[in-house]
Amino acid sequence: MTDVFEIVFDGGSKGNPGKAYGSYDIERNGELFDRKIEMQYGDNMTNNQAEYISLIRALKAIADHPLVEPAKARLIIRGDSKLVISQITGVWKVKNANMQPLWAEAGGLLTEFGAWEAHWHDRSNSVKKLGH
Repeated sequence: MTDVFEIVFDGGSKGNPGKAYGSYDIERNGELFDRKIEMQYGDNMTNNQAEYISLIRALKAIADHPLVEPAKARLIIRGDSKLVISQITGVWKVKNANMQPLWAEAGGLLTEFGAWEAHWHDRSNSVKKLGH
C-alpha cells in the first residue's frame, strides 16, 4: 500500500425529506487532500441519502484523482451515520429501495481500493471536523 486516506463524511437534510447537503474531509498520509463543505444535493432527499452521497463523492474524489492508484490505497472511513457505516460493512441489510442504489454505488467504489475499513464516530467528531 502506498497511501492511507482518512475520510470523514457527513450529510443531512433540512426537513426529512428536504433540502439535502453534505461535506467531507480527506487526508492523505496525514495531510489535507480534499475538502468540500456543505455541497448542495437537491430537494426531497433524506438525511440518509445525503450521508451516502457525501461518502460517494469522497470516494470518487480519491478514485478519480490522476495521481492516485486506488488499488494501492488504504481507506479509513469515519462517519456519524450508523446506518451507512453498518450497511457498507455488511452488519445491516439494505431494506429501503431508495438506499439500495446508493449502497451499491458506494460498494462498487470501495472495491477499487486495496483495503478499507469503516468506523462509526460520535456526531461531535463530525461537527469538529466539518462544522455541521
